[in-house]
Amino acid sequence: MKRVTQTAAWLLCAALLAFGVAVSARAQGVTTSAVTGRVTTPQGGAVAGVVVAVVNSATGNTNRTVTAADGRYTVQGLQPGGPYTVTISGMGYTTQTRSGLSLALGTTSQVDMVLAPQAVALTGITATADRNAVISPGRTGAATTVSDSLISRLPTISRDFTDFTRLVPQASTSGGGTNGGGRNNRFNNIQIDGAVNNDLFGLAASGTPGGQAGTKPITLEAIQEFQVVLAPFDVRQGGFTGLGVNAITKSGTNHIDGSLTFFGRNQDLIGRYRFIQADTQAVSPKLADFKQTEMAFSLGGPIVHNRAFFFVAGEMARRNAPTGLFLGAPQISLNRVKVDSVTSVLTSQYGFDPGGTGDLNLKRESNNLFGRLDFNLGTNNHLTLRHNYVDAWDDNFATRTDAFFQYGEAGYRFNSKTHASVGQLNSTLFGNLFNELRLGWTTIRENRQVPTAPFPRVEVPCRAPAAAPPAWCRRGRRTRRWPTASTRTSSS
Repeated sequence: MKRVTQTAAWLLCAALLAFGVAVSARAQGVTTSAVTGRVTTPQGGAVAGVVVAVVNSATGNTNRTVTAADGRYTVQGLQPGGPYTVTISGMGYTTQTRSGLSLALGTTSQVDMVLAPQAVALTGITATADRNAVISPGRTGAATTVSDSLISRLPTISRDFTDFTRLVPQASTSGGGTNGGGRNNRFNNIQIDGAVNNDLFGLAASGTPGGQAGTKPITLEAIQEFQVVLAPFDVRQGGFTGLGVNAITKSGTNHIDGSLTFFGRNQDLIGRYRFIQADTQAVSPKLADFKQTEMAFSLGGPIVHNRAFFFVAGEMARRNAPTGLFLGAPQISLNRVKVDSVTSVLTSQYGFDPGGTGDLNLKRESNNLFGRLDFNLGTNNHLTLRHNYVDAWDDNFATRTDAFFQYGEAGYRFNSKTHASVGQLNSTLFGNLFNELRLGWTTIRENRQVPTAPFPRVEVPCRAPAAAPPAWCRRGRRTRRWPTASTRTSSS
């Protein structure tokens, strides 16, 4: 008996995994949109049993349903965007069509229509709808939608889609990262195509994988639109007490579309900064050999007209940035004789080369490739397969000051590699029941790579002359006087 019960439980779990979660009424999916409405006669009576067809003009994807006894209908699992055409027809009634309908992510559009009997000649039909009302079943909590139009028109230097969360009134970017409703950015949740895309370790200010390597979770060319929610009513959106960022990616259509983007700057576009040294104001030297370039592309189109589509996007970023901090620079008043004596001790007694004291050229590289396939599996079924790959690394080095000067080998390189795959099947089962099955797999590999063998950290402290220590040393942090050596070491 126990074995039969366990077998039945496993079969029930398998059935739930196979069919996902079926929802009805006026709910819309996390990565999709919906259309709902009521069909009536000119006298206001309900029209039951007529066919409602919703067609995406860009991809040819078709979803059909029939009206209920009260004349109401709901079509879910629609890909955001459009344009869509809603056609309602039935035996004994005139056919009515509404075209040019654009759907936003995570919203339900109201499309009510009036059908007249076939034998009645109408001079005109006026349909009135209250679109995007604040109090309506289509709104499921405080949310802001950033459309593809805004993404393409607004400027951004970082080219990170999370940068557009600044448009949300409840979001703040002060203090590092994006804070929502006064909560730390580590309490946010970022989803791309319904799959979680967070920084698992929690140290990146961006809150996304690869943030410590200075890269983006996905190229901006692949983002169609996204929604920022604070307190959603949908139980499928959770796991956060700050902001919920829900983004979807672009797909191919029946038309071939593409884009090419380039951004670059050099040392001539980098300014200087002022600082106080020895109680006087000084200006930093101009950086040399600074270079930053970013190139991105996208291409989408049909594989089989109205049946299968492809979309690919990629981005390559390169950055070479000298620190401008070296022995002899205006910001560094350290004595070269002291540094040379420490270097001599490390090389002669310990056989360790600590690196140079000249300027450092910190590098950062990032490669991102995104691919997506869409299939219209007959009426009321749509399959999406996509994969996102990010490979990035960033050179990290602590700053150099009078009170804290490090050799060239004291830094490390942070490596980050991410693979993220998502498969999703949207199906309208029967009536107003809709099934959304989503499977995701993400792997994140991050590590720190040091340039030398492990060795205690070496610092050359600020050590003032006997009589009158200079102002820069008085403002520096306190250091311990060592009896015979001019260095101090600590494990790292």
